Amino acid sequence: MIQTVGLKKFFGSRVVLKGIDLCLRRSEITLLTGPNGAGKTTLLDCLSGFQKPDAGAISINGNPISNFKPGSFFRSGVCRTFQGIRLIPDWTVDQNLQFAALSPSPAAVFRIFSLHCANESFKSKNERLLEDLGLLKTRHSYVGTLSVGQQKLLSIACCLATQAQYLLLDEPFAALSEASTDKLTRTLVTQQKLGRSMLIVDHRTAAIQPHISKQHALQDGRLELL
Repeated sequence: MIQTVGLKKFFGSRVVLKGIDLCLRRSEITLLTGPNGAGKTTLLDCLSGFQKPDAGAISINGNPISNFKPGSFFRSGVCRTFQGIRLIPDWTVDQNLQFAALSPSPAAVFRIFSLHCANESFKSKNERLLEDLGLLKTRHSYVGTLSVGQQKLLSIACCLATQAQYLLLDEPFAALSEASTDKLTRTLVTQQKLGRSMLIVDHRTAAIQPHISKQHALQDGRLELL
């Protein structure tokens, strides 16, 4: 469980987060909505170590977080995606996915270029993930040649490949076709049934709405349970 108590974040004199109390439990899909500029991405940044809150506390599985660095949150089982694409364009789909799955091993870069970098179980798991998201036929393609929608799906696949318990997804449905949206929704629901927790920030919520456990709205820096 990820829990925040009284989380606050300031940018100069502007108060972006005004005492956020949030609880993300195992096997839950939590939807976070709100207008642009409400602080949704800032909250994800704080929950993944990319921003340090100015007040309040965060705990993961009952353990207080004191080292507000992305690596600390990742080792505690938290992985996130971003609105922008953060992939390696000169690597193939397979190589990006393997790199994500092998991180944070220092030898990850070398292992993905080895013929023996992964056992059959590892390869099969990645293949199923790519197939579920409609990316299997692109596995040997360079990421830079993919469409924006395909790159968006791959970035989510990389997050899923880490086996992190808590997934923070920033606008995962943006730029996706209806067919891709359906594939992604089915994949996320499957991951939920496997015990993973998700906090989803998005404006396109129709497909995932029937499957959410709870929904919060962030307005003027304050969190409201809908």
